[in-house]
Amino acid sequence: MGVCVHLWTAAAAVTRLTTSPFHCHSWDLYSLVLGGAVQNQCLELVDSAVGDAYRIFEIDSTTDMDEIRATADLVSVRTSEMWANGTRDIYHLPAGAFHRTVVPGGEACTLVIGLSRLGGADRSLGPPDTGSHRRRRRYCDSAETVCLARCAARYLRNASGEGLVEQLSATAAGAYVTIIAEGEL
Repeated sequence: MGVCVHLWTAAAAVTRLTTSPFHCHSWDLYSLVLGGAVQNQCLELVDSAVGDAYRIFEIDSTTDMDEIRATADLVSVRTSEMWANGTRDIYHLPAGAFHRTVVPGGEACTLVIGLSRLGGADRSLGPPDTGSHRRRRRYCDSAETVCLARCAARYLRNASGEGLVEQLSATAAGAYVTIIAEGEL
């Protein structure tokens, strides 16, 4: 289990992707939108014999580096549902669900609880001609870290006062009990 804050803001430098924004997590995601709006578009993957294809990449992350391994698997994508969640909404994305996240206003903050699943892998889709590669993680400098932490803290204080953090925790805790009961942890 893990907890993190996702913050989309113009105050942070943008990192260029080496694959695509389409990805899936090895863990169930339970997210509370603390501020702004977040749209998620789910994807359906189908075998690709011809036409537009993406290569599936498996991602292994360490503190400093992402190891991005190209698999032999080529797939086509059918876009599925897209839904928007605004401030105070809680949503769930199951492990293995390919999606992309869009922040229409450019600014949003979410509190995420991730519940690990057995046998899952973090994956991304990318161009078929892209090979395996490594990507060094970019860390914020001290001033940027302070600015972003203050912004996230403001969002968290507002949500805590409304009992939303507790609601997210209860939702994830119920799912965690189910995962344990089903032996999927």
